[in-house]
Amino acid sequence: MGLHDSPTGVSRIPTPGRKGPGTPGDAGTPVKLSNPDSRVHVYCRVKPLDYPESSGPAPCVREVTGLNQIVHNGVVAGERTYTYDGVFDRMADQLEVYTKVGRPVLREVMTGVHGCILAYGQTGSGKTHSLLNVSEGQDSTYAGLVPRLFSELFVNIASDFQHIYLVSVAMFQLYNEQVDDLLNPDKQNLKVRHDTKNASWFVEGLTWHECTSPEQLLEHFQAGRAHLKYAETHMNKHSSRSHAVLQLRIIKRPRAEAETAAASEGSSVVIRQTIGKLTMVDLAGSERVKKSQPTGHASDARFKACP
Repeated sequence: MGLHDSPTGVSRIPTPGRKGPGTPGDAGTPVKLSNPDSRVHVYCRVKPLDYPESSGPAPCVREVTGLNQIVHNGVVAGERTYTYDGVFDRMADQLEVYTKVGRPVLREVMTGVHGCILAYGQTGSGKTHSLLNVSEGQDSTYAGLVPRLFSELFVNIASDFQHIYLVSVAMFQLYNEQVDDLLNPDKQNLKVRHDTKNASWFVEGLTWHECTSPEQLLEHFQAGRAHLKYAETHMNKHSSRSHAVLQLRIIKRPRAEAETAAASEGSSVVIRQTIGKLTMVDLAGSERVKKSQPTGHASDARFKACP
């Protein structure tokens, strides 16, 4: 979308003229994902200009938030309009992004649905800030989607008196076509396997840690980030050159008290549990390698899915 005003997509990138399923609503009424016709939602966040961007050419994009559109004024292609499910303009804060993007997915995952949130965009467009920023030493308003999700997850658990939950976390990176465990650096080049019974894919041997508080989740998250591959690029001094993947597994089942009450009434007791998995992906910069000019071996570490 242009170096001087680069939007960050949360979910996959749309094609020009894509028609979204509708306006997701305001911050007080987050979009619900119960409609099977709207399982994938695409949002675009426009990054505010900073120095030296603000001293460069005029912004090449403008937001039409009422219509959830971005208008790109390209030098070669001319003006093109992109339609999303939602657009966050330069004034949107982290809470608004979480409320519209993160909260609805978390609610579904806690019911046993698998969900995925990914951030796509070129280096320096604000992907990591929107998704992973922990706001250490900063005002908590700068906290990204992941720390807010950790906190709200356990708030929801504490308010549910009918169920007990088991929360586990794993984290890995895709670097140079290789899967490495970020919570156990000794586990490298792991294999992706297909679970034919459950029709799903998983990373074999991946380390999972059980957590009972948002603080524990954040501790493992920070430990995993410390093992990410970074490299200085022409576009960003501290740019992740790998795709970082954070997974939460949430198992929910009825409390024993509810089971005992049902048994005492002579009812047959069927214990059911739900397992939901939330995958959050911070993709490496989507620009071409020759544009970012990474140092060292980072130029060879691009995942082939992002040319």
